[in-house]
Amino acid sequence: MSQSFCIKPSKPTFSITQTSNESFTLASSASSGNQWYLDGTPIPSGTGAIFLATVAGIYKVQVVVDDCASVFSDEVAVIVTGDLVKKQTIDVYPNPSTDYLNLAGINGEVSDTQLVDLSGKQYPIEFEKHPQFYQVKLNHLTHGVYLLQFKAGGVLHRIKVVKKNN
Repeated sequence: MSQSFCIKPSKPTFSITQTSNESFTLASSASSGNQWYLDGTPIPSGTGAIFLATVAGIYKVQVVVDDCASVFSDEVAVIVTGDLVKKQTIDVYPNPSTDYLNLAGINGEVSDTQLVDLSGKQYPIEFEKHPQFYQVKLNHLTHGVYLLQFKAGGVLHRIKVVKKNN
């Protein structure tokens, strides 16, 4: 009689080092068996212990050893400011903000809106459409840095937003 078993790898952790305004280096606690994820989707080239993040989003890593998968690492929001600079045709104001946030210069309808804090927690939001801009209330949020994500004209936008105390 033969029997097989699986020893589940430990939950991985990872460190983040800013490489430039356009990239971050992510380093897994596991030396092998890594699979990096961006916004919940596996990154095909993200299988090493080190990964260079050049796209803003939510990153996590999982380790697989002998077909045994660990639980996922904690998720971390990465804000790549080089990515943000390229999309400055959209005006976001006031930023920092206390009560509300306005978006102007939008091509198309705004959809799939959310704010993501630096721990990766997501906050669905809805913008109210005005003739010249969109507006959302922020008074329910605690102060901190958030990544505003939304689609406009079929394009996904990510913009850093700072929420101040009321």
